Amino acid sequence: PDVDAIILTPLSPHSLTHKPLVVERESVMDIVAGTVNEGTTAIIDGQVSYPLRLCDHVIVRDSTTGEPVGTARLNCSLSNDRFYTAGEFTIDELVALPDVKVEVGRTCLRRAFRNNLALGALGRGIGSYAAAAVAVWLFGCTSVMTTDIQLAALLCARFRASGAHQRSYGATPRPAYVMPGLEATIATLDTPTIDRAALDDLLPPLLRVYLKAGAAVSAAPALDHDFACIDFFTLLDLRTHNSGFLGRFAPC
Repeated sequence: PDVDAIILTPLSPHSLTHKPLVVERESVMDIVAGTVNEGTTAIIDGQVSYPLRLCDHVIVRDSTTGEPVGTARLNCSLSNDRFYTAGEFTIDELVALPDVKVEVGRTCLRRAFRNNLALGALGRGIGSYAAAAVAVWLFGCTSVMTTDIQLAALLCARFRASGAHQRSYGATPRPAYVMPGLEATIATLDTPTIDRAALDDLLPPLLRVYLKAGAAVSAAPALDHDFACIDFFTLLDLRTHNSGFLGRFAPC
């Protein structure tokens, strides 16, 4: 019980060679399905069910060891018409647009590599992929690791005051992901006194980069009970991003 490890177990394997694997807790594991059907699912810790779809991945490796230290899942509308984001948010207006879209998800960096250098490398990979697909839209869910309703309300008020929600194509949390009491809590806030700089310090680096680039976010987050966080729908129009964003996240 004291072993700091992860066990990867195939369910109902069709061969005796498919045995459980024990790996280090910090390991980055890729689960790749060569063929997927409706309902193909990965089950995490016997509790979280996660549908598998055909997607691409950007992987950042340590140049000295070759080990993967970061990854992002990319789901392009050229090859897929189903999006993970649609499980939490209504994004019908965005999906209906004829332009090429790239959904970014499961962005992760190992703790020791959570710095601007690794984030920039990951971003350049995403930017190169989007450029190759001639994508117009980059979107996904960006998580803030809190379920505190007061903090969620402050973040919503901050985004609404900046007008960032007005370009999110009506993305709203689906009923199962609505945060109870959020709008009532927002109504009690004294918006002019909100310390925007202090709130921005609480945001994950990737969301700060997106906002600096002019990204739109949903007016309200989705409450993710499985991961104890709130997710904001995030949308970036790649035709209008500024040069600072281009330097970090586009091909160079």
